[in-house]
Amino acid sequence: MNPKTVAQNVIVYFMHADEAAAIAPYLTHVERTSSYLIGQIAAADIAVLEAREFVVQVLGDVEPSQSADEALESSARDPLQPVAKSADDLFAPPKRGYFQLDLLGPLLEERRQQLAALDVELLEYIPQYQYVAHLPLNQTAAVRGLPFVRTVQPYAASTPAPEPVAKSLDIFEATRGMDDAELITYDVRLQKLADPAQLVDWCKAQGVDVLGTGGRKVRMRLPAQSPLRTEIANRPEVFSLEKFTAPTLHNDVARQILGLEKASPDGSTLPLTHLSGQGEIVGVADTGLDAEHVDFQGRIVGIRALGRPNDASDPNGHGTHVAGSVLGSGSASGGQFHGAAPQAQLFFQSLLDAQGKLGGLPIHLGALFAEAYEAGARIHNNSWGAGVESHYTNYSLEADEFVRDHPDMLLVISAGNDGSAASPHNAQPGFVDWLSMAAPASSKNGLTVGASRSSRTNGGLATRTWGKLWA
Repeated sequence: MNPKTVAQNVIVYFMHADEAAAIAPYLTHVERTSSYLIGQIAAADIAVLEAREFVVQVLGDVEPSQSADEALESSARDPLQPVAKSADDLFAPPKRGYFQLDLLGPLLEERRQQLAALDVELLEYIPQYQYVAHLPLNQTAAVRGLPFVRTVQPYAASTPAPEPVAKSLDIFEATRGMDDAELITYDVRLQKLADPAQLVDWCKAQGVDVLGTGGRKVRMRLPAQSPLRTEIANRPEVFSLEKFTAPTLHNDVARQILGLEKASPDGSTLPLTHLSGQGEIVGVADTGLDAEHVDFQGRIVGIRALGRPNDASDPNGHGTHVAGSVLGSGSASGGQFHGAAPQAQLFFQSLLDAQGKLGGLPIHLGALFAEAYEAGARIHNNSWGAGVESHYTNYSLEADEFVRDHPDMLLVISAGNDGSAASPHNAQPGFVDWLSMAAPASSKNGLTVGASRSSRTNGGLATRTWGKLWA
């Protein structure tokens, strides 16, 4: 076959109008944006454009075309279409279902309008160029016939998509060798239009231990090898099923390293010494707080006990330490040690439960952030996380959704304590290995804070270097 006749769907990027004009003659069925062209190109011409230093992104082979009329005609024989059983069915609103659409390239506005004209409701984006959609069953063939739609298939557990957004049953779990009776906690995320009560009622009827609900999430426990996992994942109202990983805790030279105060006699530092946090309310969600500590006096605007009823104390000490790092005044140390924002006010949420864990965290993280937001906080610190090897989990997604809906809120999140330079698999010796980030630190809209090298030269392990603390 002549390579000139083999067509590919591509995106070709340009910097200015002259470059766009140079690209256009090579493409057919062109859609143009302000920075790239989408179209079809002969396979041999891809090398021509790349030789001229254009960036070409190949989206896949051009499939045999089908006209809109053919697509509409095929709807009559589409196995996904409902069959009218009575005269009432003919006049009833068309039944709808959840589908996964795989598009050829980005969702341009013209494409969005064409989908809307077919009563397609796009619910969720799944990389790369895929969407969860809610649409009438009698429109599936017409949607499939659109030139920019690669595939249309019912959204189900077998639908391929990147973990952990897909309905994967094996995310963060290794159940081999487990006792069948061992219970595993799962978070089930529902489709946007689904009613949680529908799934909860079904689960309870099956004897499933439902732990609670929050937002679009239902948390439950199942035996390690329970066949109900597959049944739940395949229910139409379920978007994903993910094993729940419980979060754990993650923390006098920090201000100098950050450039918040002078680090040397010559005053060399970043120009941040004027920042004090005055006028800001910072939310901190952690174990608990020593509310009588002199470093916080007069600046606590609220304390919530989420893990132990009416008890926000801090027998662990982690929460008080974190709050001090954020906004301690330095009064207890005579001004020697104080936090990054020593004049900010504090809204504290105690997460410590009676078992010494972070049981005060709500099932849906949005509720945690919303409580602080309503109290006036526009910065929220989270020095805890779930060790999930850098996966993007429901916690990460919920953090992203909250910031999307509240763009004036900054979520500060600990990267975690799992980094190691001992025997790295993906990094050079002496460097921290990859895949050590926790969740929700893997969110996209939060500010993830990792460890820093210290300027200390004595005390603790300051005199040691890499390779000397492990075999």
